Amino acid sequence: LAARWAPHAEVSLIEDSQSRGELPRAGHVVIVGYGLNGRNLARVLAETSIPYCVIEFDGVAAADARREGHPVLYGDATRTHVLERAHVGDAIVVVVAIRDAAATRAIVRAARRMNKTAAIVVRTHYVAEIESLYALGADDVIPEEFETSVEIFSRVLQRLDIPPNVIAAQIDVLRAEHYALLRGAARTRRYAESIYDIFMAATTVTYLVREGSPAIGRTLDEIGLRRATGANVIALVRGGQAITNPPLSTVIERGDILVLLGNHSQIAAARAALDPVEPPPPS
Repeated sequence: LAARWAPHAEVSLIEDSQSRGELPRAGHVVIVGYGLNGRNLARVLAETSIPYCVIEFDGVAAADARREGHPVLYGDATRTHVLERAHVGDAIVVVVAIRDAAATRAIVRAARRMNKTAAIVVRTHYVAEIESLYALGADDVIPEEFETSVEIFSRVLQRLDIPPNVIAAQIDVLRAEHYALLRGAARTRRYAESIYDIFMAATTVTYLVREGSPAIGRTLDEIGLRRATGANVIALVRGGQAITNPPLSTVIERGDILVLLGNHSQIAAARAALDPVEPPPPS
């Protein structure tokens, strides 16, 4: 217990000089906090030979980091002399991954004052902190609960066969707006317009014609996908052979793979038209 609470007093810094050598002095990453996120980041940086150091205010966590071979400063990162010992002024990235909201704000403010060009990345538990942390100089603020939401809708869109580049573009827009949509902020309309533009953009998907599809045995002209949905069949793969721009007289067979072109609403309508008809439940 004493070891865990010791850092709350004024303590001397402990500089790790074991297996990974002296603390880096320039061009490095400073990690504030050796919780789950800080630990994972430190491991990745160590494995990729990117210079870094860890600042930890908790005695037990600092000892853990030191035992695992990471360069550690044991002290309070809200204090300027601790940041100076970590050479924050010459770092290229500063990552703040602690739970204390007030301490996080103080560290971001001090780090930006010491280094005008470093990228400051902050993890926060508190939605209300997002804008204030950006105002203090953070470059990226990662709210944990919103990132979970982002991951969920990313997985949902993958299940809906939305192309990965479109999903990535949506996430980029969402983050660029500082999660305004999820926070219900005033910029939601601009974000929604950006998402609308993405969804209206043309994309291609492949569709496997399964047993029971109403398209089987009918020609492309009879199916009339373009007339009914706006989507076009720009290619067909049958028996491993690709047919580009198949003629309207082409008869669809089970196992054909259709390459559909259209925006997302058109693709969704085309999929619905091609999907097998479910038999009615027995009475």
